[in-house]
Amino acid sequence: MSAVNDFVSELFRAANEVEKTTSFEQTRLIRRAVETIWDLREQLGISENAAGYDEIMELRRLGKAIDDLPVAPGEVKEGLLKAAEMIKGLHIIQHSCVEPYFTDEELRREEQLDTRDHLFGAARMLNIIIRQANKLDMSVKAQIITMRTPHGPMPQISFSCNERDRSEKDL
Repeated sequence: MSAVNDFVSELFRAANEVEKTTSFEQTRLIRRAVETIWDLREQLGISENAAGYDEIMELRRLGKAIDDLPVAPGEVKEGLLKAAEMIKGLHIIQHSCVEPYFTDEELRREEQLDTRDHLFGAARMLNIIIRQANKLDMSVKAQIITMRTPHGPMPQISFSCNERDRSEKDL
């Protein structure tokens, strides 16, 4: 049995006994699964924007959530099973000499989903930073500038940050 098969068995075992595993062990398994999936995809030449990228992001989110707050055992079990299936599938492809094929449309859709996730993450981070600046009595100004491109209008955001005037603090 290979190391990948052993790990898949470990994931299935942990999923079936999820109530017996600690949150530390669950997080460790999920993180290791994500790394294994990335490694297998890299070996197969599957780019990070290819099919299934959203599923690996969900696994990463689950690993983070287990660290931060209690997660229902059913959700952890589902994540462990999903990870095991993904690894098993990639391992089969790796040993079958069959090249995975994705159409340009599938790749474009995955890139769009990836870009959307990055935009949402950036917006969340930006809001956190603006709240922090507000707590530090700083004034943040944002300006949206629309640039014309061959693909249509493209918004750009410009920021400035200054210490708040006394008159602004009293409002």
